[in-house]
Amino acid sequence: MAGGTSKSSVGMAQLIILADDLSGAADCAVSYAKSGLTTAIELTLQSNTDAQVVVFDTDSRHLVAAEAAALNVAAWRAVHSSHLRLYKKIDSTLRGNWAQEVAALICDAGMAVIAPAMPEMKRFTRDARQYIDQTPVEQTPVWSNEGRRGKASLNDMLVEAGVEVAHVPLATLRQSSPEVLGCLLLEHRQNQVGAVVCDAESDADLERLAQATYHLDAVFWVGSAGFAKALCPYLRRGASTASLPPITVEGPVLMVVGSMSPISHRQIDHLLTQCDEELAHFQVDIAELLAAHEAPSSLKRAQHALEEGHDVLVTLAQQTPDPSINGYALSQCLASHLGGHLGLLGALVATGGETAKALLSAAGIDYLRLMDELEPGVALSVNDQGMPVVTKAGAFGNESTLYQTWRTLAGMRTSRSCRC
Repeated sequence: MAGGTSKSSVGMAQLIILADDLSGAADCAVSYAKSGLTTAIELTLQSNTDAQVVVFDTDSRHLVAAEAAALNVAAWRAVHSSHLRLYKKIDSTLRGNWAQEVAALICDAGMAVIAPAMPEMKRFTRDARQYIDQTPVEQTPVWSNEGRRGKASLNDMLVEAGVEVAHVPLATLRQSSPEVLGCLLLEHRQNQVGAVVCDAESDADLERLAQATYHLDAVFWVGSAGFAKALCPYLRRGASTASLPPITVEGPVLMVVGSMSPISHRQIDHLLTQCDEELAHFQVDIAELLAAHEAPSSLKRAQHALEEGHDVLVTLAQQTPDPSINGYALSQCLASHLGGHLGLLGALVATGGETAKALLSAAGIDYLRLMDELEPGVALSVNDQGMPVVTKAGAFGNESTLYQTWRTLAGMRTSRSCRC
């Protein structure tokens, strides 16, 4: 996360969300924006905001565990006050340094109530183990693409991080009233348990957990977008804010797909099939991008197309899949060649949190206001100049997600703002 960690003012905020990547920050918090709460994403801790829900993207997924943990603690201490609650957003497939980050926050924030299920995207927690539909996460490409090893057991990962853990099985969650469940959690807290892992397979499970915990002191919440959405009803609504002007697209749309997930590839294929004539596509070879000191020829052509006012799609390709490739370095390299052109854009679409963060940082953008959700996991924000920014995790969405996103932005376009 860029910038220091001196004390920052978050004005009227009720909830602070700490996320380790930008797409996760957006999809976790967009439910609050949709419910009428002003919701902002800060890409540094130097910017003050006057929002009811403030999300800090620590950009710590790529860091070593100890550094990521220290950064999360510093971020919380920089904004903490007695009226603020904390939600630690983690990946629904348990990527990143989530266990070490949670372990480090316990001393300052209290007992962690952990529920990473995201039923809407078929991400479930069963017996304290994470699944995508019926498959344990460690047996899916989500982990193999990153070279991750071991078992997606939340208990094991937390114990390895030095946390005393308790577990609430699904049967206990469903058979207990919210009052009884809350008492059970308080008992764990009194017994010096550091974290309680909660099974969940439905939105109703997460809603029951939210009802049981929203009033508890000395606890903080840990989860993905599913648990965050369940907590929405328990935040106070202030006076209605002035209506915002309609979102418009006043220039070319740049779509950058930095994810190598099979789902992203299917979305690219469908997008090109539907609008090949209206979208200039430039495929960038990963090896060439990382080896070159200047922009590869494909990116130079993409830059020229943007300067000419054309909608542009930039995708990545590699001859042989290589999980050892540093995704963070790749995103930074890509952004170094494209970031300077963001001032020409009418809208930006970025698949992959590292890709989105790198592009925005390269363009000097450190604030986003969340506006809406185009579909589950696809968040629409605007920067301080009103430019639409759409972010999405690589493995989210269906075949038509990118195409529908592009169509939505095309419908916001002002006349003659693009030479598509």
